[in-house]
Amino acid sequence: MDLGIIQEVLDAGIRLPPGVERPHNYQIEDLNTRGRAKSCGYFLDIGLGKTLMGAMSAGWNLLHGFDRAYVLCPASLTQQWYEVASYMGFDTLLYAGTPKDRKKFNFDHDIIILSFEIFQKDYDTIKSFPGYFVVDEATILSNPNNKFYKMLNGGILKKDIIVPGRMLPKKEVIQFPQLNDGCCLLTATPSNNPADLYGLIKTIDPDIYTNEFQFNRLHVSEENIFGAPTKFMNLDMLKENLRSVASIRFATDYLDLPPVVYNLIEYDLDPEHYKIYKELLEKKMLVHDGKIVIDALQVMAYYNWAQKIIVNPDKAMYKKDPKVLSLLDTIVENNPQTLIVNKYVMSNDKMMLRYKKLGIGGCYGSISRTQQIKYIQAFKDRKLRVLTINEKSGGVGLNLQVCSSAVYPEMPVTARGFRQSVGRIYRQGQKERVIITLFVARKTIQKTLLKLIMARDDVMQEVLCSPKSLREDLFPVD
Repeated sequence: MDLGIIQEVLDAGIRLPPGVERPHNYQIEDLNTRGRAKSCGYFLDIGLGKTLMGAMSAGWNLLHGFDRAYVLCPASLTQQWYEVASYMGFDTLLYAGTPKDRKKFNFDHDIIILSFEIFQKDYDTIKSFPGYFVVDEATILSNPNNKFYKMLNGGILKKDIIVPGRMLPKKEVIQFPQLNDGCCLLTATPSNNPADLYGLIKTIDPDIYTNEFQFNRLHVSEENIFGAPTKFMNLDMLKENLRSVASIRFATDYLDLPPVVYNLIEYDLDPEHYKIYKELLEKKMLVHDGKIVIDALQVMAYYNWAQKIIVNPDKAMYKKDPKVLSLLDTIVENNPQTLIVNKYVMSNDKMMLRYKKLGIGGCYGSISRTQQIKYIQAFKDRKLRVLTINEKSGGVGLNLQVCSSAVYPEMPVTARGFRQSVGRIYRQGQKERVIITLFVARKTIQKTLLKLIMARDDVMQEVLCSPKSLREDLFPVD
């Protein structure tokens, strides 16, 4: 197969990423199909080589009119991107450090790698140096109302400024010019629900939908009382529009991976634990005319608190260990290595104490990035038996194929987050059968969350045409 765009970049003195002897045919095909467009998306499953796609797109655009390319990504991926781009032969800058450090950098480089946070902090400097944008973990663009989206694509941001002596805040209006003159978006899981696709499609091709109002008129058939879409329509049209701007590939079609087994283990809270759970949550409900009422600001807090006290009942004066910990002990003790995935810092802190003697590391918010890297490497070197991570911060950029067992004491809140975190161990290079265990406490919010993420995932599969849904994974038909 003609290498096309890849050959042009290789002829300019760039080499393939480490470990890649020849690109896969689907990579060649997608780059030749999408890469010459002003903007495109590569929505490739974990392990299918998104880094190669982004780097080659950047290289081709450097040969065709752009002075530089920016790679925008989560902070956890900046070092990895820097090492790959440098190895390939690009003149690469890792734009990081303190504000004082960053002022010393110039922008005369092929590829400039920076985190989403630093892009926003140094936006006024960066906008003076136009370039091509590679956005890794591009789901950050799903929300067209966030600051990052408006900085990249242009838009108006309204911000409340508290003014002493005034009852109402002053409304500050910020106008961002469009920086995006060309980009490629990279992600393995583009969305939790169809409504999130608007921001991605609009970033790649602004002409498909005039605005978000038109998108909602075409594709949203029902909203809840908070204005969030709950039912969708014209999904064939949405699928066609998405696939007109992005390539979508699934690992099961291209990688020869070992089997994966999903264990859904339901259990009952101890009676005393359940009594505390129920009483605390009932106190947080507002009852009006015999009906439970929760306003929009309280919903997420309510869901979070409900799940927190399942693993952390000690915060509610329940002194015994919750049943889920004894279930977890059995798995940890019977596996050479275990990845534990939690949503909350307090839960990860609990794991760090419980399995200290076995050897445990953590990758979550209250641990410094430097220490996280040390823990991750020790886990890879099999010097630690347990690694506990946050579903969000630990759900991207980690290659943990040394481990074949992952456990979820807390229910993931999105299908995307669940799939991404599973992908830490179920990815190219995995040699063993993978076992994923989810614990679900009956008669609790975890049952509701499980139904919600499966329902949303089912709808997304209609758009993405995934070969397997989360429902099929968790409830296989013999």
